[in-house]
Amino acid sequence: MASGKYHKALKNEASTSSLVQEELLKQNVSTYPRPFPLDSPHKAPLARQIRIQKFEQDALRDRIRRIDSRIALNQMTRAKLGSPVSPLIALADEVIRAVFVFICYDAKAASHSPIFLSHIFRHWRTIALDCPDIWSVIRVKGLHSAQLLQLYLGRSRHRPLQGSIDLVTESSTNMAKLTLIILRSSVARFRHLYIKFPDNGFVQSLLEPLRSLKSSRLQTLEIYSDDIKDPSEEKSASFDSRCLHPKSLLIDTLAMLVFCPNIATLVHLQIEGGSTCAMLSYPDLFGILSRSGQNLTCLSIGSEILEQFSSLQSEMVGLVAQYSSGIQLPNLTHLRCADSTFTPIIPWFMTAPKLEVLILKEIPVAKISVPSMSIISPALHTLALINCPTNSKSHGIVRFAEDTENIQHLYILHSSLDKSAFDEMLYQLPEQALWPRLRTLTVDLTKFREYPRQVNSLETLLEMRLRTQRASRPILRVFDQDVELWQTANSASWEEIESITGVEVFTEERRSCAIPWPPRDDRVFISPTSEAEFQI
Repeated sequence: MASGKYHKALKNEASTSSLVQEELLKQNVSTYPRPFPLDSPHKAPLARQIRIQKFEQDALRDRIRRIDSRIALNQMTRAKLGSPVSPLIALADEVIRAVFVFICYDAKAASHSPIFLSHIFRHWRTIALDCPDIWSVIRVKGLHSAQLLQLYLGRSRHRPLQGSIDLVTESSTNMAKLTLIILRSSVARFRHLYIKFPDNGFVQSLLEPLRSLKSSRLQTLEIYSDDIKDPSEEKSASFDSRCLHPKSLLIDTLAMLVFCPNIATLVHLQIEGGSTCAMLSYPDLFGILSRSGQNLTCLSIGSEILEQFSSLQSEMVGLVAQYSSGIQLPNLTHLRCADSTFTPIIPWFMTAPKLEVLILKEIPVAKISVPSMSIISPALHTLALINCPTNSKSHGIVRFAEDTENIQHLYILHSSLDKSAFDEMLYQLPEQALWPRLRTLTVDLTKFREYPRQVNSLETLLEMRLRTQRASRPILRVFDQDVELWQTANSASWEEIESITGVEVFTEERRSCAIPWPPRDDRVFISPTSEAEFQI
């Protein structure tokens, strides 16, 4: 701190040296007694006055020389000491480069992090411009999208690219089209590409640059469109992507209808709800699944993607006739669904012998007509029910549990104990233990914290359930805050739980990954996909 003040004082003094000289000469400042004015009654002889003034001038020049000498000495001292060095500047270039890459690949990074980083220090700019990796994650949105895309393409050199191109806020149709023309010329470099289109005033004119896209490297393609009022007008503008062979496709229903992407090579397919006037029909969805079925391992169906038919029975008859042998998904291992219209017909039309994980959200369990999941999916071992209501009078979950009796890992996450799977499990105990082969039971008490009576009922349920399986000793998985809640409300009950079963505690930071789903390596940019839809 003292050193800083000293340098600041030296700097101020050096910068004012010329002002000091000018001010002293201008004001004729002297520390000596001033002579009497010439018109004073005590005036001295003129020769004496001249000598005094000459003496004062000499003294003033001598003082100025001493000040100049001191300033020169201070400048020499400052030059020897040098300016204070920031710890950031003192870091090795390799460390700075690694930090840059970490920042730019973070999903929460700013849109133009490389540009910001290159404008902090001159040395940092040199490093940033010589680091093509940080320019290979492209986030282009809004104004100057074409210029920015070209800038990133040049500075990333020949690195593989991951790009997010958002044209919704682009005010100029020509600029948006130019952006896509530039994109087409370099699409072969992209591994992961996300494109969001604006409304129907743009779509027809913007499709043209994308018709001849060719890339064997593209692994993930995300296509989203803004709310088109009448997608039927856009269906003529089919998107010929036969030259694209992505392994992962994330798309909303509107983009699926408009662009008709190639899905034969897909391994991961995620369909999200788009505009309410662009919902898929049953033939649409069944055609998609039948064309992508051979390689598909992960299928994610968002909410509100299927039309509601008034003549559902007649539609079902037609589908049964067309898909009498069922839709074969021989390699499907993970399925999650939040569309209650689609879920009831899963067992009737889909055959997935390798299905291991089934995740359902906000789907009434009683609606699921299951001939026997153990037959159509004998490998099924993990089941997650997220806010799936049940009806105690119909005992729908009992039948569902019997048809999924091979489940070993169960996740029940509900905002209320009433009408949840917990409610029916409590109703059945101790006469019948649903899912008798459980090895892990994951519960979330977060929503119950305001309702102590529900918490007590749930504790009783878990205690009774785990006691019936004491021999197999299943593991109870809870969140750390729930453990504190339980221990505070009923410490004896928690001790009993610990004595009869193993306990695994999740931290709140791990909440998003509590339910198993294959991780993706392409989430380096934020896109409006509803990954959070299935998180708890």
